[in-house]
Amino acid sequence: MSPNIIKAISEYSNGLGFDSAHVSLWFGSGSDNIVKALQDNNESDSFRVIMQKYQIDNTNKQYGDYQEIYVKANNVVNSLIVKDEKEFGVAHYTTIDIASKMLFDHSEIRQFSIKKVNDPSEGKTLLCYLQDDNSPINLNNLDCTYQAFVTCFTFNHNHLNQFRLYGKANHTERKYDKISKKDKIYVYQKECAGLSLLFNGNFFSKQEVLIAPDIISNTKNVNDTKPTLYRCLYIDPDTKQIVSVGQRDKYTFYRKSKYSEDTIKSDSEYNKYQNSINDVMKHVETEMSSLAKAVNEMSNKDDRIIADLLINLRYLVKHYAFKEEQECRIIQVKNISDVSHYAKDGIKKEKNKLYLEAGDIGNHVDRIFFAPCADEKMINLFLYKLKYSELNINHYISNLPFENVSLRQTRRRRSRRRTR
Repeated sequence: MSPNIIKAISEYSNGLGFDSAHVSLWFGSGSDNIVKALQDNNESDSFRVIMQKYQIDNTNKQYGDYQEIYVKANNVVNSLIVKDEKEFGVAHYTTIDIASKMLFDHSEIRQFSIKKVNDPSEGKTLLCYLQDDNSPINLNNLDCTYQAFVTCFTFNHNHLNQFRLYGKANHTERKYDKISKKDKIYVYQKECAGLSLLFNGNFFSKQEVLIAPDIISNTKNVNDTKPTLYRCLYIDPDTKQIVSVGQRDKYTFYRKSKYSEDTIKSDSEYNKYQNSINDVMKHVETEMSSLAKAVNEMSNKDDRIIADLLINLRYLVKHYAFKEEQECRIIQVKNISDVSHYAKDGIKKEKNKLYLEAGDIGNHVDRIFFAPCADEKMINLFLYKLKYSELNINHYISNLPFENVSLRQTRRRRSRRRTR
């Protein structure tokens, strides 16, 4: 493509207010030259923002290398966008109390700071994967100016381990103590006591031409204020293997099957779906290989700059140990260095947790699955509110096998084992 055509596309895109991520998605990985030209002429592009932060302009010899890394990272991000209609219907696991506030009190679903999640490797797994023995990345020297805020979903809506991890509830028991001859209060976290909310596709962007948002400057989708849903990428940083991407498990295609013809139809649907996932994997592997090559071949690179350039992708990459979760996310990245800008950027704080509000969910939930050990009184109260609301949501109580054991009982059993 000639330089004049590239320049024309760049000027046209800038005139419409589009950033480099738009062009990258329109033209695919073959758009690298267009994207670079657009970044050079757009002061609000995230790449330019990062370069200005480190006082690097296009006269610097490393400018082009950093730009190539940024473009290739966004190519991977674009590959992770969830578009398949069969995948919409993703679940968000939470407590009954929080779900009640979101559905009946119109409290918006929240995107929490990534710092409070259960995976200590968040944001670092990708960097471990990309580094080689000759040029290791110093993970202790990363800049924390930008912070990812995410809401987590999963392609599996009735999953025991998800209920156990993300559907816990504080539970109080009053028990008679034979030694003191008095009632004592025991408080513990009860597993499998929450629910999963099954979101329909209307909550997420469904445009064919979707954007990998320029999330540092919080660019929205063109003519679409709905969030984009990204599947997570699971890798083994030690062996440098791409293990899988977030996807529906096979059993989800058979849950409604009761007769042989339904099973045959499910077989066909699953095979078609698996072929599409295989295509995603091949594309991701190609783009990740290209990104790793660009990072490792760059000499005298600044680890802090690399980490910032990969900010769009770092929090979509997870350690393979969490593969079972089959996770997908909506994500925003905010500058948290200046507390005075929190209100302007929509950042709120509650109990030392930073969060963003991501929208009202009332009309976007189709089904609810109560966890196997959800409290009967809380379920009844929830269903009472649901009955007199204007929401049309089907509900089910999961029949997955699980027996909850109190923390006190668990401790007693452990103490007995020690004395044997």
